[in-house]
Amino acid sequence: MLLGWYQYLQDKRETDALHSVEMSIGLEPENAVSHGLRAIILARMKRHKDAHQAAERAIALAPESADSYAAQANVFAGEQKWASMEKSAREALSHDGDHDFAQNLLTQALLLQGKTDENAYTIERQLARDPDDPMPHFNAGYAALRRGDHRKAEEHFRESLRLSPSFESAREGMLESFRARSIIYRGYLKWSFWLAKFSAKYRFGIIIGLYLVYNMVVKALQKVSPLLAFLVIALYLLFALWTHVARGVGNLIVLMDRNARMALRKPEVMEGILVGGGISVGLLAVVAGTGLGMAPLFLGGATLCTSAVPLAASFKNEDSIGVKLYVGLAIAIFVMGTADTVVTAMGLEAGSLTSVWLLAFVASIWMSAFGVKRG
Repeated sequence: MLLGWYQYLQDKRETDALHSVEMSIGLEPENAVSHGLRAIILARMKRHKDAHQAAERAIALAPESADSYAAQANVFAGEQKWASMEKSAREALSHDGDHDFAQNLLTQALLLQGKTDENAYTIERQLARDPDDPMPHFNAGYAALRRGDHRKAEEHFRESLRLSPSFESAREGMLESFRARSIIYRGYLKWSFWLAKFSAKYRFGIIIGLYLVYNMVVKALQKVSPLLAFLVIALYLLFALWTHVARGVGNLIVLMDRNARMALRKPEVMEGILVGGGISVGLLAVVAGTGLGMAPLFLGGATLCTSAVPLAASFKNEDSIGVKLYVGLAIAIFVMGTADTVVTAMGLEAGSLTSVWLLAFVASIWMSAFGVKRG
């Protein structure tokens, strides 16, 4: 079983870890700890149904064990069911009030539900009990980010990394605190934190609801003021665009800081250059083209902006097929947009080419939101 745990802690060795744990269960089928570890591994592999069965088996074998309920809380975390995650974590702590894993899961569940006061109290307790544990500092960093205090967040993430230099999540948190130096990115974080309170099902409903409200408002305004309708359309498209490319722009901001850029890995540097740089140049060209009445300049900027969405999705994806899909879509959108720009510059009518280009862009937005995410 220990072999399975060590393999689980290594990057992308979940399959090996699962095999080792299942071999251990075959030798000792009544070992609740092995079933709990199997649940944790399956949750990371996004096999949630199997993970729940493993957690329930662990609870059945050891109903008084905090480990079993902590494993169940971890499965709920993978499903983004924060209330259920909190309940299982509290059950674990009722059996062992000093269970670190359960305490960290409870802290995260409270944070993600927006229960800031109780979250602050649990973090204070964790820090007081063990100030040399990197996890409380990590949790405190994200609590500070939620409050909008990126400087305090940076302090906690830095301390977490000092205590555990290989703590990848703390490095990512540090990057978020660097990106949050931008007031625009802080706005994106507030939106993301608010949306994260809900399960995936409800988030889907919220986004669909916003789109339906947007459609109704635009139709109503078109009868009263076409200019206002156009402004609403532009703002909605800008909002939709921003939610997909914000991380790339954030990485571009970090790249401009001589010290902060050291925290970036190569893929994040490329994301900053290609996505952040593309969207920045693209928006400038769109504004300049609109102001100067130069359609080719406007279309060239729009080409960079629209191709940035699937390109951003490719950097967020951990599945090789998903990466290839989004990169291919980005190339297709870029080629169609470039062709449209050239045709327009020659004084010809683009016609159906523009329609296909925009359709591909809309498809990329919906795919990025609800399509292939992670492996």
